[in-house]
Amino acid sequence: WVCWDDVSNSEAFSVSTPTVTCTSFTDSPKCPQGQFSTSGFQPCEPCPSHLPHTLSPGSTSIESCISYSGNLVAVSQNGNKILSYSPGKESWDILTEEHEFMKAPRSIVWISATNFLVSSFFIDQVHEYRMDGTYVGLFCEVFEPEGIVLLPPPFNLVVVTSMDN
Repeated sequence: WVCWDDVSNSEAFSVSTPTVTCTSFTDSPKCPQGQFSTSGFQPCEPCPSHLPHTLSPGSTSIESCISYSGNLVAVSQNGNKILSYSPGKESWDILTEEHEFMKAPRSIVWISATNFLVSSFFIDQVHEYRMDGTYVGLFCEVFEPEGIVLLPPPFNLVVVTSMDN
């Protein structure tokens, strides 16, 4: 069962409040295509505009906004670029190029549905970016980072260096 306050339309914690409405998940209206709801029922939020809207109705997470073919992201060490695959054009688009904190990007790892980390070999740093290429900030400093790995729960992040320092 899902319960929400009729006035604010937010989930309620008590069914004894007279303004609370409850319904089963099966009776709840599904989100339309291109929208999602973390609770599994309306109200729904639109997928981020830079994501291809390949959702089927009733999507329950922002991850379901993401299609594998529409969200392949890679780094190019020689061109100091972050690239994203565009399935519609069947080509790679540049998300970020020659950013001041990106000198020889080596690896990339997703840390959320919309954010990822990029290691930069020549400046000994790992930086965070958004899926649209927007720079978020410095994540950590580590000597000559070679790779980044996000291990399964409890989601321990490991940065591999080329030296023992």
